[in-house]
Amino acid sequence: MSAKIPEELKKRVEKLSHINWSEVMRLAILKRVEEEEKRIMDRNRKIIEQSSQKMDQLRRKAQGNTTEELRAWREIRH
Repeated sequence: MSAKIPEELKKRVEKLSHINWSEVMRLAILKRVEEEEKRIMDRNRKIIEQSSQKMDQLRRKAQGNTTEELRAWREIRH
């Protein structure tokens, strides 16, 4: 993998040749990947929680005899 950096930054990096820049880049990329994975997991968790809440709301509406409830829904559909 390679990266383009501005010429001025390249000159500054070259002066610090004792630093393992490949390792710096690996660690930076790893950190970013972990942050993004966490962000995606958090977003998915929110979606799951919202869906669960909606299901709970729908479940509360269906009270009484299940057979009667199914018939009522079938009547609405047709």
